[in-house]
Amino acid sequence: METIINNELLDLKSKQANLTKRVVALFTEYNSSSIHDIESYMVSAMLRILKMTNTFIGLVEESGDFQAIYSQVRMLADNIFSFITVYNCPMPEREFRHYLYILDGELQCYDLFEIMQPKRESFQSESSYLKAIEHCQRGKQKREQVIAECAVKLDNNELTLQYPNETKELIENRNWKFANIFSRKSVSWNKLYRKYAPKETAAYLSYLSQLVHGLGMSNYCLWSKEGDYVTAITTVQKLLYFIELFIQNRIEYMFTPSVSGAYERISQK
Repeated sequence: METIINNELLDLKSKQANLTKRVVALFTEYNSSSIHDIESYMVSAMLRILKMTNTFIGLVEESGDFQAIYSQVRMLADNIFSFITVYNCPMPEREFRHYLYILDGELQCYDLFEIMQPKRESFQSESSYLKAIEHCQRGKQKREQVIAECAVKLDNNELTLQYPNETKELIENRNWKFANIFSRKSVSWNKLYRKYAPKETAAYLSYLSQLVHGLGMSNYCLWSKEGDYVTAITTVQKLLYFIELFIQNRIEYMFTPSVSGAYERISQK
């Protein structure tokens, strides 16, 4: 079994290194830090996902912490399927989802700043307290600026102008996972897994909630550690297929109908 793990891990390392090299090459072309440069934002997201993959490899090789390893698989899946949900669609929906996605994160961060206001009794010195206040204020101001920019972009998006009633609810709920513009329901993670991944992979990813959330099975290791590590490694290999497909079709071409359909067809592989 150890030989199988080593072989699968070598394959994953090779794929991760190859994809990282290709995304870094894209980064030379798409490297803006602006949220309004959607292509650059996508490339940065791919780099982050590949860095997470490298962390997963390190966990398997060095930690022996089965709960951390399986939680990393689930985190990779959620990041990749979020990425596909937002960007695997044509304009103007892609732009609409993009700014909803950003808005959701910025508003949650702003709410956190509101709740976690520094308290004088938590600091030994007045100067440390004032620095914390200043940091909090700067953070809120930055969030307010980005929130305002997102609101302007969403208000002027073609979907908003064409479907004002439908999009109003989506914007109010910060719902970037909507099924479609008319149903407006947020798609669950489990449904996203089933939409893009083979049946057995989707079931495995849903099961990993046991470990991510510390549920009943998280306190037991009722399976062979080596056997399940193989499943974890091969699942990450399958997840990286999405990034590979993304790169193969290049940013400027990948949202054609045929490419969009290719994502759907992964469930047939």
